[in-house]
Amino acid sequence: MRGSPPEGVVDFVVARGPAPHRTAVLLIRQHASAEDLVQTALAEAWRAWGRIEGDRP
Repeated sequence: MRGSPPEGVVDFVVARGPAPHRTAVLLIRQHASAEDLVQTALAEAWRAWGRIEGDRP
């Protein structure tokens, strides 16, 4: 995942990143683990960004 992010990824993470984090904290009740979980999910989204359709992934 080196280099610059695909177009739209940064905007998506800034706009939508807090919601999955709150959900993860509620589900697993561990702040640090929730951050790790969301970071992993966002990294997978970055890799698959070209296959995500529409303007609202």
